[in-house]
Amino acid sequence: MCDSRGLIVFANGRFEELFGKALLEGESLASYCEGMKLLNGGSLDGLIRKYFEHQQSAFREMISVYGTQDEIRHYECYVNQIASEDEVALYGHLFVFGNRTEAVRKAHYDELTGLPNRRYVQEWLERLASHHVSNDFSPYGLLFLDLDGFKQVNDTYGHEIGDRLLKEVALVLNRCMNEQSTGARWAGDEFVIMVEQVGEFEQLGEIAENVMAAIQQIKEIDGLLIHISGSIGIALAPSNGVSDAKTLLQHADEAMYKAKSSGKNCYCFYGFMESM
Repeated sequence: MCDSRGLIVFANGRFEELFGKALLEGESLASYCEGMKLLNGGSLDGLIRKYFEHQQSAFREMISVYGTQDEIRHYECYVNQIASEDEVALYGHLFVFGNRTEAVRKAHYDELTGLPNRRYVQEWLERLASHHVSNDFSPYGLLFLDLDGFKQVNDTYGHEIGDRLLKEVALVLNRCMNEQSTGARWAGDEFVIMVEQVGEFEQLGEIAENVMAAIQQIKEIDGLLIHISGSIGIALAPSNGVSDAKTLLQHADEAMYKAKSSGKNCYCFYGFMESM
């Protein structure tokens, strides 16, 4: 339970069990939750700060937390105000956390690679689009990645090696991501990178270059030589008034096909259809 400033008045012992560290009386809950990401984008500590600044109503959100060996665990977090029966006196704010890892994985994560899936991407885009409508947003980007040479690997070595390759690409994406970006599997050998709070246009190009370079470092699997690269299409929102999920995905997809038709192993921005 927190007071009106967001400081802990009482916390049970389960926080250390859930998150690996105790939550102490007098500690800021927002500070304790730094590094916890909302499932559909954003940070829990930022949401909590907005709540205590009266910029956010009571909420119920799913969050993602990285464990000691980079495994991702998922929790539900919600807040209730504790008030008198006549709601005149406010005693505090009760935050509840519950482990929902298995349920979230089944619904929002790809079984083969462990990356967020298509549903995750669509919900992320819908959330940011709704923020754009309410003028509570920063520019965000979408990178659509298609593997060059994957079909040949699959046809030559079989689906088992193809699946192993997809898992390797998933590891590459995770290594290239930061707090503002998330890699996901869209379908087959197609992947999506979601980037929040884009400061400069060039930031998206740097991510694309890092991902392409890392994919080319995958040289073999079980001693079998692999020749693979990536073509990436990039779309930025809001752009020319466009922020809905369907249109943004279409723009990134079109830019990706332009990159493939320009010789592959390159990236292309939608609206600037020259490969780089």
